[in-house]
Amino acid sequence: MEEYIGKICPFCKTEIKENDEVKVCPECGIPHHATCWEENKGCTTFGCSQQHYEEQHTNPTDVCVKCGAPLGDGQGFCPKCGTPKGGMKQRVCGKCGSVLQEGQDFCPKCGTRYDPSAAVPDSTASAIDKFNENVKKKNKKKVLIPIIAVAVAAVIGIALFFVLRGTPVTEVTLSKNAISMDIGDTQRLVCTVTPDDATNKELTWTSSNAAVAKVDEEGVVTAVSEGTCKITVSSKNGKTDVCAITVEAHIPNFKELYSSYGLNDWCEIASDGSYMTVDTNPTDADSDDWWEFYDAMTAGMDFIEKVNGELGFSAALTEKMNTSTWSMGRQSQENDNYIVSWTYHPDKGLEVMYEVKGK
Repeated sequence: MEEYIGKICPFCKTEIKENDEVKVCPECGIPHHATCWEENKGCTTFGCSQQHYEEQHTNPTDVCVKCGAPLGDGQGFCPKCGTPKGGMKQRVCGKCGSVLQEGQDFCPKCGTRYDPSAAVPDSTASAIDKFNENVKKKNKKKVLIPIIAVAVAAVIGIALFFVLRGTPVTEVTLSKNAISMDIGDTQRLVCTVTPDDATNKELTWTSSNAAVAKVDEEGVVTAVSEGTCKITVSSKNGKTDVCAITVEAHIPNFKELYSSYGLNDWCEIASDGSYMTVDTNPTDADSDDWWEFYDAMTAGMDFIEKVNGELGFSAALTEKMNTSTWSMGRQSQENDNYIVSWTYHPDKGLEVMYEVKGK
């Protein structure tokens, strides 16, 4: 019954919730709470064959001979004026109650064959005619008044609809239907509403997955984590447009790193950006000239530590490089995007090469 969750029960006027027992009318298909169906003894829809009805046990042909008030089954006296029922019998139609003249075997009004068991007192016959006439007048009033009221309400409603509706939105269009973003980036989507003179241009922005990308009420999208989602903009009258969002982790390239930390003597970059080398002793200062050698190594290692962090390598790698010896030869390590290799020489210092995987 999950399809009925959120529907309104017509008996209690409250929402059908998860785990509620639901009874669906087999005739009109309207869902009810099972307890509401039981309490109402059936469907609440007017005119439905499943709607509960109880006989009132009144007989409109059994009326007071004096005032015409209807008498219930078994009532010997009128509850209104106290007159006892009874009197001379008269031939009447058993179907419509019309009085038949002597010798008439068929009703002149409806054509039904006369049934002697349908005879009623003379005074009762006239009372029946009076009662039926009053009922017809009341029924005409009951029918005409609702019809007139409904017609007037419909005219007023239609007029108000066209006056208050104004110019509706026919289309909403986003400036982009797909964008790629890095984690942490923000980008604003611009929405055009058609026509320009639309009365209500209010828009609602939603994200299919706010954990990947979220959007504010102005259409500014913020990338949160790797993945894909959709940003939807909606007008009040249901017009929509969608932009597909792809969020990726930013992978810096060697030229970005070179520019971020300034031009320096330790670093060289391939023209196609496929590799970068770092030399902690570019002047080849002799280790005997301890101070010059120490300054070069310190500055070079600071740069290498920053590069390792930017490329996703751990601090442990930097420490491993810093404690390498000449006897260890060339060493290497890699992650998802880069390969790094290095070697140490007592006179030349630490020399490091970073390469892009696949190039």
